[in-house]
Amino acid sequence: MAKEKKVKKVALPVPASLEELADYVRKIGEHQRALTLIQTKTNEKLEAIKAQATNDYLLHQDEIGALFEGVYVFAQAHRDELTEGEKKKTVNLPTGIICWRNTPPAVSIKDVQAVIQRFKEMKLNHFIRTKEEPDKEAMLKDQEVAKALRESPSASMKSLR
Repeated sequence: MAKEKKVKKVALPVPASLEELADYVRKIGEHQRALTLIQTKTNEKLEAIKAQATNDYLLHQDEIGALFEGVYVFAQAHRDELTEGEKKKTVNLPTGIICWRNTPPAVSIKDVQAVIQRFKEMKLNHFIRTKEEPDKEAMLKDQEVAKALRESPSASMKSLR
């Protein structure tokens, strides 16, 4: 048989009279106000610490930005020397690495139709791609010809539904 565990009951203070009850309620209010005050002071201290940390962070960010710009200007001015005549893209320094990366050019178009219209107006048709593909709608409209194409041995089409 398993032994029964004995649980000690905690003696709770219970008011013995109406006056003691009122005193308990008053003490609860005092403790709640003390908790609110502790929380308010903690939040104020945290906000002050956050504000100071933000100021320190911004100072370091500004200093990093200025130093980075200096490194960039020097590296660009001495690029040929640092890359040994463009033979390498990376320069290893005792305290870090300087790299040159060539980002490939990219084109981003927001209003495609307007751009195509503008190309047509300027007669820049070589910038417009024409895509050739079978017209399935036309094949469905003229099913007899499409079926004849399907039956010819040189055609490689799936059956029409």
